Amino acid sequence: MAEEVDSDMPESSTQSSDDTGPEGLLSEMPEIQEPEQLTPEEMEIQRTANQYLDRILELEAESGAYNNALVEQLSSLGLAYNNLGNHTYALDVFNRALHINRVNEGLHNINQLPILDQIIKTNTALNDYDALNKNHGYMVWVYGRNYDGDDLKLAEAYSRAANWQIDAFDITPPPDSLKHLIMAANYFSKSTDIVERAKGPDAPELINSLYGIVNANFKLVEPYGFVPNIDTFISGKLYPMMPSNFDSEFSNSPYPRNPYRALDYSPDHLSRIVQEEKYTFSLVQNAYKSGRNALIRIIEIYENNPDLPRISYAYALTHMGDWYLRFYKRSFAVENYQKAYQTLIATEYGNEAIEALFSRPRSLGNFEYEPEFEFERHKVVSAVELTDEEKDEMLDEVIDELGETKFALVEFNISRYGAVRNLSILASNPPDSVRFRRMARATVNSTPFRPRLENGQPITTENVKMLYRFQ
Repeated sequence: MAEEVDSDMPESSTQSSDDTGPEGLLSEMPEIQEPEQLTPEEMEIQRTANQYLDRILELEAESGAYNNALVEQLSSLGLAYNNLGNHTYALDVFNRALHINRVNEGLHNINQLPILDQIIKTNTALNDYDALNKNHGYMVWVYGRNYDGDDLKLAEAYSRAANWQIDAFDITPPPDSLKHLIMAANYFSKSTDIVERAKGPDAPELINSLYGIVNANFKLVEPYGFVPNIDTFISGKLYPMMPSNFDSEFSNSPYPRNPYRALDYSPDHLSRIVQEEKYTFSLVQNAYKSGRNALIRIIEIYENNPDLPRISYAYALTHMGDWYLRFYKRSFAVENYQKAYQTLIATEYGNEAIEALFSRPRSLGNFEYEPEFEFERHKVVSAVELTDEEKDEMLDEVIDELGETKFALVEFNISRYGAVRNLSILASNPPDSVRFRRMARATVNSTPFRPRLENGQPITTENVKMLYRFQ
C-alpha cells in the first residue's frame, strides 16, 4: 500500500491555469545551428535531435498531439537539447512530455518520474530555484502515491528533497530561508523512519539521513557561534550574545536579534522580547537535542556493525565532539576527540586521518558523511589559514587580487577548548571602517574551533593567521 500523503497534488512548475496541451512542435523548436558553430560531437547530437524531431512530427500526424508514443521521443529530444546547452528548449520539451504522460496515464503515475528527474536537472542548469522547490515537492508526492511506507525508494526521494532544501537554505535570503531547514529536517526524519522500518535500527543505510538531520540542525544554530552552556541557556537564564554582525547593515539571518541590545523598553516591546526569547530557547534546545541524538545513533550503528570502516567511526566520534563543543560541553567534546584519536591510531590510514582532523585547529564546518572539513562561517565566503611566509611575502599580492572584496586578515590564538583568544586584525577592507572591523572581530571571536590535539591531548595553538572574505 502506498504511503499516506496529502491528497491535494502539490503544484509543479509545469502546471498553469491555461494548460491546453501541445499544439505541435515545428514552430517552437530552435533554429538549426550552422555546422561551423558546432564541434563534431555537437554536430552528431544535432543530427540525432533532428531525427527525433522528424519522428515526433510523424507521430503527431498519425495519432495526434496526445499520442503516448511521443513521450519517449520527446524525452530523447530534451536530452539532446540539454547536451547542446539549449536548456530552455529542453525544458519546454520535457514539460510537454510530462503533460502527455499525465493525460494518458494519470496524475500520479509512476512512469512520469524519469521525466520529472530530467526536468529537475534542467531546472538546476537554468538556476530556476522556484521551479526546483516546486518540482522536488511534486516528486515526493508522486513517490508517496506509488510506494509503500517502508519502501527504500520513498526514503531516497525524501533524502533527495531534503538535500535540495539544504541547498535552498544557502541561496534563499531570510526570513524565507528558515523554512527550508525545517523542511529538510522533516524530510530527513521521514527517510530515517522508513529505512529503520525496512532495515532495522542498526542499518548502515541510516547513516546518511541521520547526518542530514545533524547538518540541518547545525545550520539552525550556526549564526550563534558558541552557544554558552546549553543547560543554562535552555533554562532561560542566559541569552546568547550574538555577534555585532547581526546589526541591520550586515545581517543576513532569519533569527531574532539579541533583545538585550534593544533600546525600546515600552510594555509592548518588552512583551515581544519575551516571545523572541522563548522562540530562541525552543529553537536552540530542539536543535541541540536533535543533532545530539542523531549523532549518538550514528555512533551506535558503527559500534553495532564492527565490519564498517573504523575510520568512519572515528569521523562520527569527531563530529560528536564538535557538537558538544559548539554547545560548550567541553569535557564531553574532549572525551569524544580522544576516543576518535585512539580509534584512528589503530586504523590503516590513522596517521593521515589524524593529520587531517587534529594537526591544527579546525572551524566547525558542516556535519556530513565523511566530509571535507572547510573553514566556513555564516556571512563568511571563505577563511583560509596562511603560513608566516604567505603572510610576509604574499600579503600585498593577495590584497591586490581581492580588489573591492570585503576581507579581514586576522591573527589569534586558539585555546585548548577551541575558543579564539588575543585576536588582532592585521589588515582589512574597508581599511578605515570601525564598524566593519567590529563586525569582523565579533564574527571571528564567535567562531568555535576544534582544538589541535597532540598525543591525544588538546593543546593551545598560538599565532593562527587567517584571511576571511565576507559578502
